[in-house]
Order: sequence, then structure tokens, then C-alpha cells
Amino acid sequence: MNTHNNVNAFLITGPHPVSMGNRGPAVLPHQALVFSAEDGEPVHLPGRPSAFAARKFRYRYDVDTSEHAVQWTEALPSGTGGFSFQAALEARWKVTDPPAVVKGNVGTVGSGQGIVCVGVRDLLWPHTGKFPLEECGAAESFLRSTFGGREHALPTGLTVLGLIVRLYLDQDAAEHLRELKKQKWGIELVAGESQKKRAEQQSEAELLAERERAILSAARSEGGLITYLIAQDPSRLREIMADITARHDITVEQKSRMVRDLAEAKLIQPAEAQEFYYSIHQTEPLFAAGSGVAPGKGTQPAAIPGAVVPPQSDAPPRPRPGRGADQSAVRSPGPDHGPSQADDSAPGDGATASAPGRQPAGDPSTANVTGATPVGKRRHPNGRGHA
Repeated sequence: MNTHNNVNAFLITGPHPVSMGNRGPAVLPHQALVFSAEDGEPVHLPGRPSAFAARKFRYRYDVDTSEHAVQWTEALPSGTGGFSFQAALEARWKVTDPPAVVKGNVGTVGSGQGIVCVGVRDLLWPHTGKFPLEECGAAESFLRSTFGGREHALPTGLTVLGLIVRLYLDQDAAEHLRELKKQKWGIELVAGESQKKRAEQQSEAELLAERERAILSAARSEGGLITYLIAQDPSRLREIMADITARHDITVEQKSRMVRDLAEAKLIQPAEAQEFYYSIHQTEPLFAAGSGVAPGKGTQPAAIPGAVVPPQSDAPPRPRPGRGADQSAVRSPGPDHGPSQADDSAPGDGATASAPGRQPAGDPSTANVTGATPVGKRRHPNGRGHA
């Protein structure tokens, strides 16, 4: 505790003997006269007693009642364990009860200052302990508003007229406060990240719920399962749509309706819908490239509905049953084996075979085509045709 004042000045001068002829000088404005009776009890008189009244007193004390000031620093407890506030205090005080000062033997200004400092400390301690270090400013404001503008009488006869309080933190407390702020900031950061994750999860849940509603709405129409698959994995959109386009068990009408449903559910973009419409309505070639049929091999393509393709044979072609010789099938290209017995056989079921002779030339484009009827020419039994 540091004090700054003339600590050697006297608050009390005396004792001075008192008699009927020696009652002391007149009282000064900044003094108080205290007389001790025969029993030793101090008595405060506003002025010199009369000669007759002076017989009751033995000693006189002159007490300084002027104002004094003191400045000092004090450590005040805080609400944070192990750390204190540092207080810079300034108090104005004076003697307000001269008999109590004489009885307490507060003879100098220094002793009075010590009493004032201890009294102010005891006055502030119970209140500063309610504030943690981080509320240093709030604690200072509270002390100033509560004790700054009021007088505080002390038991020793001194009174604090005014008090100025300024609180601050020492180096250790300031470092501890910085650590507390870092920890608080870290906690807030973790809480913010957690809140962000919750918001993201909520957003994902809302998007998922909206997607589920779109799925349920689309599932009531054609291709509900396909819509569900696309909604679950939008990255497979083109793969799934390509598979659907290539399927033959789904009609074009069903595919078109499904694409419309996907577009209405906003699972595909209008440009993609237009592209899928084009691929759905595009006519596939009968023998598409890459169908797996290697050229030059004997594998037959898929049969065309309503047409029959006869198997290949090295034997000469025979006329179809129920047809005349003039509608015989044209031989496939191959070596000439001469006349066949089938050429001389009897026609079937009322058909009359044509006599050998000149026949019209056949159309080369109808070669090896089932059901083609030659016009004006057939092979001669001798293997040659006549014009």
C-alpha cells in the first residue's frame, strides 16, 4: 500500500494543562478543542471554557479538522479464483469526531491515512468478489456509482468524504484473461461449426424430402421405378435413359410419357428431355452396326416378321409346291450341274408344265429372293435358255 501525503503532520497537539488562568488560545477555524475531565473522558467544546468551567478539566487537545487526501494502490479480490483486481484509489477525508480521535490516539496524518486505507479496502472487498476478471469495467462502474459520491464514516472518528476508484489487471491476470477469451472463442467456433453442420443436415433433409415427394408423385405414373433410380443417383441419368431407349418391351408412348413425368418432376432439364425425345422417336436401322454379326460368316440375321428365308443349299432349287413351272424359284448363283430330274417331273395339283422353248429373261435383281416370279424365261432342260 502506497500513500502520498505529509504523513508527519499532527492531527492532535497536546495534551496541554488547563487551569482557570490558562485555558489556551482561541479556537481556529480548522481546529477542534477537546478537554479531558477528571475521569479522563474526552469532551469536545466549541470554544474555550470559562474560568469557572475550566476547573473541571485537566488537559486540552487541539485536533486538526481540515481535509486531507491520500492516494494508494490496493489488490481487491475478483470472482476468478487465484486472481485479483488492481485498484488505484484516491480518498478525501477529515476528522469528524474529535473525542474519538483523541481517545483512539490518532496523533498524525499518517496514522489517519492508514485507518482510511484499511476502511476503504474493507468497504470494497465484499463487492469486487462478485465480478470475474473479464468484467473489470463493470466492477469499476459499480464501485464508482455506489461509493464515489457518498460519505463513509469510520469507527475511529474519521470520515471519507469522496472516493475515486480505477480498476485494472496485472500481467498475470491479463494473460489469464487472454487464455479465457481464446477458450471461449474456441468454444464458440466449435458451436458455430456444429450449428453449420446441423443447418447443412437440415437442408439435405429438406432436399431429400422434396426429392422423395417428387419420387412418390412420379411413381404413380409410367416408369415410377426408373424415376426412383434416377432420383437416387442423378449421375446415372444418361445411362438409365439409354437403357430405356434401347428397350423394345416399352412402347414409344410409354417412353414419351415417362420423359414428360421426369421433366415435370424437374429431375431432368428441358434440353435433356428434348434429346431423349429425339432418341426415343428415332428409327433404329434393321441391321445396326455392332450387332454382333460378323460379315462373311454363316450367321443368319433375325427373321423379318411375315417373311421366310429358306436355308442355303448346294442343290438346284426346286419349284415351290402349288406353283407352275413358269413361277419356279430362280437358282442361287453356283455351278451348273446340268438338267435336274425336278425339271422333268410332273406338275402338282393341276398345274401344267410349260413346253421347252423360248422363255423371257428374268430380272437379275430378284435372284435368290423367295417368292419372286420370273418373267418370260426359265431354264431349258438342257441347261440353256432360248430367246
